[in-house]
Amino acid sequence: MADQLSNDLTSLRIDRSGLADAPKPGRRWVVIALVASLAVGAAAVGYSKLQSAIFKTEVSLTEVALVSPMSAATLVTATGYVQALNRTEIGAKAMGVVAKLHVAEGSTVKAGDVLVELESADKRRELAADKARVAMAMAKLEAAKANATDLETQLKRNRVLVETGAVNQSVVDELEQRATSARQLANAAAAEIDAAKATAEATAMSLSYLTVTAPISGKVITRPVQVGERVIEQAILELADMNSLVIEVDVPEARLGQVKLGAPAEIVLDAYAGQRRRGEVVEIGSKVNRAKATVMVRVKFIDDTAGVLPEMAGRVSFLSQMPDPESMKQLAKLVVPKAAVVKRDGADVVFTVQDQVVRMQTVNLGAPFGDGYEVAGGLSAGTKLVRNPASDLADGQKIKTK
Repeated sequence: MADQLSNDLTSLRIDRSGLADAPKPGRRWVVIALVASLAVGAAAVGYSKLQSAIFKTEVSLTEVALVSPMSAATLVTATGYVQALNRTEIGAKAMGVVAKLHVAEGSTVKAGDVLVELESADKRRELAADKARVAMAMAKLEAAKANATDLETQLKRNRVLVETGAVNQSVVDELEQRATSARQLANAAAAEIDAAKATAEATAMSLSYLTVTAPISGKVITRPVQVGERVIEQAILELADMNSLVIEVDVPEARLGQVKLGAPAEIVLDAYAGQRRRGEVVEIGSKVNRAKATVMVRVKFIDDTAGVLPEMAGRVSFLSQMPDPESMKQLAKLVVPKAAVVKRDGADVVFTVQDQVVRMQTVNLGAPFGDGYEVAGGLSAGTKLVRNPASDLADGQKIKTK
């Protein structure tokens, strides 16, 4: 009985072995608070990113200016690209494999210079055979002429003999037939010569097509085909007459009245920022680009075009007067508006804009210039910048313009 009572009392005891690992009430609230704060932080970061991706910051824009010493005489400014008016793609008139290449990209050539030679061994053998057939036909003609002449002599002599009765008429008749046949053979040989010569001339022409020469003087501006390549219909290379360079710019329709044929202009190329060249308006387009409301204007270079290449970008300022050569030695200045420059981590930066996205860029500022600063490089004229960027504007942020 006593043992039974002892067992019953043991079964009524509470097992506290699993309670040692259970969190205390205070610790549980700390854990809950930590999880909640992390969730709030993640939500804030996520919202910031979501806001940056969906809600675009509204900004005002300005741009990098290229200030010329002739700015006071500038009527209109426009941008465009250099083009060669005399420019041609050169191809071969015959198919073939490139055997010799006489030029490379950047080579300067004169009209008539050999550019490329295609394999011509087969065509040369064909021409030699054609010339041999011409020689054979000429030999046949000489033999036919000699035979015809001999028969004509015999015929004349026998006609005299027929009159005297020394020779029968049948002999004369036979000689007449033979002489006629000889004359026909001679005519056939002459026609064969003409045909053989025509074939040889055609072969020679085909052979000449395998040597590609320059139709104009200029510079090779594309990579030419290489030795071993097969030429079918593609262009072998492109030539540009560097003496025909102009810059084509789009002038706003509303400002076209300020541009006249023969008017002076100043050209500054992006590749040579600050270097100024004189120009002259040589052509004004005959139609308006409705999509852009602009008219194409061509300006030729008056000053040296050394280093100028087709497709270079540039800016043209149409002037009220032609600058003198001495004043052209002064360089144009790239100027960044003061309103676009802010400090970030102790550095001067600007926010450039492209495709409605801003990019933070460090700039090395020079001396103050008007309402801006001179800048040595890293930016080009016309680059769009954020005006008075907000302190929370960040690199890569999407924006919309006011």
